[in-house]
Amino acid sequence: MTAHTAPTPIGFPLVGNAPELQKDFYQAMHRNFLALGDVVHYVVGSRHLYVISHPELAHQILVKDNVKHPKLPSEDGLGLLLGRGLVTNENHASWLIQRRMIQPVFNRQNIIQMTQTMTHIME
Repeated sequence: MTAHTAPTPIGFPLVGNAPELQKDFYQAMHRNFLALGDVVHYVVGSRHLYVISHPELAHQILVKDNVKHPKLPSEDGLGLLLGRGLVTNENHASWLIQRRMIQPVFNRQNIIQMTQTMTHIME
């Protein structure tokens, strides 16, 4: 399945899927992944968002083909809050430097510790 053929939940004129996502973002995504599959196309106003739920597809997009997939504009949306960081940096060379700086934090031991902490908090 390509992003161009990803199923879209039924939305409203002009605002698309915004009301559903605004009401309960995580439940809406979970419900739509169960109903529509691993790639879901959302329309929010004039924007088209493709959300991926499968780990292999996420790895393909975020790691293997990251140059082909544009980031959110840094002067719009999340960029206003986050600045030009890993999520919003459109400049691949700059993004790669940032990614390499943060990567040591995600070593095996730290991930195990973070997992234990999250599990403890959830219990």
